[in-house]
Amino acid sequence: AAEDLRAQGAAERGREVAAAREDAQRQAERDACELAALGPKRVLSGDKRGWFDYSKTYFHVTKHKADACEGDAGRQDTIEAELCRPLVPQPMPTPEQEEQAKVRGQVAEIALSMRQVDTMLQDVLAEKAQHARQE
Repeated sequence: AAEDLRAQGAAERGREVAAAREDAQRQAERDACELAALGPKRVLSGDKRGWFDYSKTYFHVTKHKADACEGDAGRQDTIEAELCRPLVPQPMPTPEQEEQAKVRGQVAEIALSMRQVDTMLQDVLAEKAQHARQE
């Protein structure tokens, strides 16, 4: 009986130690996730098919040397690159897109003013109905 109690106590302490280790590991993973969220975000520069969007890279090739195809000896320093170059700016909308945006804005303004007029008319009709009930 005493041996069983001692074994049960040892098993219980072992479970507590294992649970404490799992809790510590989970906390470490949470801390790592929070730290990663605060860090800089990486932007994928390629897609599933292997195509690269070079506007998202931090370098730009400025010159290919003529000896790039001369074997291994010519491969060293075959490309000169400009590092840490700013990203390509967003493309500007075309005149057609600007015109479409203007028309959409005008349609939205007209719809908003029609809703306001409708609300105003409903309020006026409600007031007239209330005056008619009072008389």
